[in-house]
Amino acid sequence: MKKQWIITTICIFLGWITSHAQSNVQYGLGGGVGFSNFNYSALNDLPVFNHDPIASYNIHGYIGIRPTEKFGLSFEPGYSRRGGKVGLLPDVIPVAASWKMEYLQLPALLDFYLNDRIVVSLGPELSWRVDSNADYLGLISENLDKKFSAGVMAGLHVAVLPNIDLGLRYHRALTPVATLNLPEIGGLLKPKVSMLNQNFQLVARYRF
Repeated sequence: MKKQWIITTICIFLGWITSHAQSNVQYGLGGGVGFSNFNYSALNDLPVFNHDPIASYNIHGYIGIRPTEKFGLSFEPGYSRRGGKVGLLPDVIPVAASWKMEYLQLPALLDFYLNDRIVVSLGPELSWRVDSNADYLGLISENLDKKFSAGVMAGLHVAVLPNIDLGLRYHRALTPVATLNLPEIGGLLKPKVSMLNQNFQLVARYRF
């Protein structure tokens, strides 16, 4: 199912590029800074996890296609740091550390132009983890080798100068970074927790 989704997404991208190759196409470079943390999906949000963020950043290219006045499509291949601070059951599992991960990313965003200066963007992002400094989590986790990540991205950009945009952006992963096996409860329950990346960033972009 994952491969079919990837293939479908790539076909859509290629279709847009082919259909509108002669349209208003722009290129550029961009980057951003912000913070990243983990969202935990289990145990009804019991207060046993650390949600503290770490500093995050990204650098990316930009290809923007605007076939109509109101709608467009943009691709931003790049490199980013994500992660968060991990703190689990301090009286049982003595883990409390920052987990920093490096990703190659490819967002494909549908752009909604509110006017000539303001654009709202939304779309999927595919990414691949190329480095991580959290090998110790292998003691309590499974599927830590899941390097592929699929998520969604949303953002708001404002053109402050003819070729310079500033904006805010939010990314949320839909696939877990890792699944943690927690200690048994009462000898019966074997709870697991899934950790998902999310990050907020202030971004800037220069269009050639």
